[in-house]
Formats: sequence, structure tokens, C-alpha cells
Amino acid sequence: MFVKPRFKTQLSENNRQKRVQYCERFGNFSFKKVLFTDESSFQLNTNTLKVFQFKGQKPPQLTKHNPNVKIMVWGGISYWGKTSLHVVEENLNGEGYLKLLKKHRREMLDLFEGRGLWRFQQDNAPCHRTKKVKNYIKRWLTPNIHPHPAQSPDLNPIELIWAQMKTLVENKKPTNKRELLNAILSSWDKITRESIRKCIHNLHKKMDSILDNNGDLL
Repeated sequence: MFVKPRFKTQLSENNRQKRVQYCERFGNFSFKKVLFTDESSFQLNTNTLKVFQFKGQKPPQLTKHNPNVKIMVWGGISYWGKTSLHVVEENLNGEGYLKLLKKHRREMLDLFEGRGLWRFQQDNAPCHRTKKVKNYIKRWLTPNIHPHPAQSPDLNPIELIWAQMKTLVENKKPTNKRELLNAILSSWDKITRESIRKCIHNLHKKMDSILDNNGDLL
């Protein structure tokens, strides 16, 4: 029969232990003054992909996608609101990411105005790790870059927001690039502060579950 493929990242033992250490360290931490940032890709017909599974065998984990329209976006969320959504027009390298941060600097700062020191979180993508990027964040945004263990999308609440948005986008059934882009932008507009806060509050429960599962992905 044809089924939806199941994808699961294989964690290295080293990264598994780092996830455990992170959850132990920040299990009681308040994330109200953390800006969670990330990129995500949206494409046409995401949930229509199926693969053939033989009876009694596990579903295959490797698939070959047909050519498809894909749009990458960047955004940031916090307990106090969200940034505008940035559509990434080219391959995101260190210089491109630096320009992105400069463009959205004012709105990131406005989210925490009058709230004291705050933290900036990003994952370990190569464009995030350049010296110029880190220096810019520490000088012009906040001196505190919140750590993020490798292979840990489940430890960034914005992943839950991306999931909500992808459902909204798929429900609109876009058929071309323009419709896809409009659906992405409208879905971001529909994300409320209350929804973001629920995702952030859920982070502590997720960390408890990660500790219960010895650092494994949920």
C-alpha cells in the first residue's frame, strides 16, 4: 500500500547527551525574555507525498521528491510577540543572514523594550555560526546568545509555529508560487500571541519528556 513516509533524525550519542545536559540546565528557566528564531521551507503539495510499503515491512525513510516550488522564510517569536516574516530570496550564507538581522534589528529590540536583558536563540546552521554574525548579535542586539544543542528542533518553540503555519498553508491548497507565498504570509499573520505563549509554555514539558527518554527526539 501507499503510505506517508516517516522521517526521524538519527541522533549521535554525543548530541543526545548534550540535549540531556541542556534540559537539566534550563528545566526551571523562564523563557519569557528569549527570542526564538529559525528558518523554514514551505513547498507545494507537502502532504501529498506517499511511498510504497510492502505488507509486514517498515515504511521506507528515504524518498525522491519530484521538482517542486519551495520558499524559505525566517521569523522570530517571543512571549511578547513576533517579528515580521522575512522571505529568503537567495541561498542563505553568513553575509545574507547578517543583512537579514540588520533589516529586522529594530523590531527585535522593540519586542523587549523596557524588559531588561534578553536572549537570542538560533540553531547551529553554518550561516548562524560566523564570527561576524555572532559579533553583530552581541553588539547590536543582545550580549546573550542562548545555547541550542545540535539536532534539537524540538527545543525551539518556533518549530510548533511552523507546523501550525504549514497546516494553514496546505488547507489553502496553493497551486503556484504566488499562491504559496500569499498563503505563507497570511498564515504568519494569523499566528496570535496567545498561540506563541502556549508553544513557549510547552517547552518545559518537552524538556521533561526528553529527560525521560534519555535525550531522544520526541
